[in-house]
Amino acid sequence: MFFTPREIKKGGATTAMISETMTTTTTRASIISQNVMATDVTAVDLCGAVSKTVRDPKFATKHSNSTAPLAMMAFASVVVAKILRNTKINVHGYFDGITMTVPDTRASFLDPYYHSIVGQKLLCVD
Repeated sequence: MFFTPREIKKGGATTAMISETMTTTTTRASIISQNVMATDVTAVDLCGAVSKTVRDPKFATKHSNSTAPLAMMAFASVVVAKILRNTKINVHGYFDGITMTVPDTRASFLDPYYHSIVGQKLLCVD
């Protein structure tokens, strides 16, 4: 409903809003590999860790003044803990340049917090 074209009235005349169709593509580097090794972090791992982190009252209190969504803050903290600080993981396999896209997983539909951030971009500026 919110994304349908609306009519805009200007001085008594009605003008139809132009709608545009956008196509998005996903680069290979932003998708977590199908060939998962024991040290790799999968989309299901991220989903579970984000779900657990969001539900932690201490985490929610700590980030209560943040302007970012709580689920995105949780995702960023999980990525730092599980990927960036893990010396056994190739960080470049998860990031496309400085960007990591929150991967989708069937488990994300079970958790509304994680589902709300699927497809969002996390920037790693070091």
